Amino acid sequence: MVSVDDLISDIRFRTSLLESLEWDEDRLQAFLLFFAEAMKKGIHPQIILEDTKESYGIPTYTIVVELFKEEALNLDIYLNNKREDN
Repeated sequence: MVSVDDLISDIRFRTSLLESLEWDEDRLQAFLLFFAEAMKKGIHPQIILEDTKESYGIPTYTIVVELFKEEALNLDIYLNNKREDN
């Protein structure tokens, strides 16, 4: 089951993206497809960021940078907790 926090976070992320794309739903769908495919293929984050900036602009790029930073922080916390468990 999806938590309320995850749902709110997803809505906030999508709204931020939509705003960065000047409220263009088609561009949002295109970006989400691009991003999902890039992640699925394991494309390096730096390349994803460069492609995002070029194709979708700096506001969208900035949101994706923050997303990557947040995920890196979550991964660091997870890995540190795993070390403490051993």
